[in-house]
Amino acid sequence: MKVLWRIRLAIAASAAVAVCSPIFLASQTQDVLPYRNPKLPIEQRLANLLSRMTLEEKVAQLEGVWENRQFMRTPESRFVDDKGAFVPERAAVLLKDGIGEMSRPGEVAAGPREMAEFTNTMQKWVRENTRLGIPVLFHEECLHGHVAPKSTSYPAAIGLASTWDTGLVHDVFTAVAAEVRPEGAEQPQLAGRFR
Repeated sequence: MKVLWRIRLAIAASAAVAVCSPIFLASQTQDVLPYRNPKLPIEQRLANLLSRMTLEEKVAQLEGVWENRQFMRTPESRFVDDKGAFVPERAAVLLKDGIGEMSRPGEVAAGPREMAEFTNTMQKWVRENTRLGIPVLFHEECLHGHVAPKSTSYPAAIGLASTWDTGLVHDVFTAVAAEVRPEGAEQPQLAGRFR
């Protein structure tokens, strides 16, 4: 008797899942804005995003920030505190329309782990707290290695070029890209194109 009851319960549960799953999945798919739907062609997604953006949001995507304390002396002009922590309250004012790019996040961090934590925190905040959630691009100076604390430095490009060893140059900048990528920088300034 108990076995029969368990079989009936399993069949009823399976039937409920089979009937409800398509309805649930369809409602979730309808909630995704077209520009966020990876199944749509990029042209359609881009047209949808641009049609939703205000002029201020479009201008913000053309802008970049560099949280360099030397040039930005007042705390109100920065969204990073003196210890290198992201300050959401200031970001709410300074990044309210989003931002296209942040230069050299490694300068605000004490090392690779801190840079990864910073870029992840900032990216999460921008995605969740700006109207359209457009991600930030992070770029780093990497012409002779990642220019940041606790990073590897290599000879300058002219020094590497004078070796005439293209394999060495490739290996150096592949290593640089591998060092920077996990820290959150999508645009390392390198002496060539490496993936």
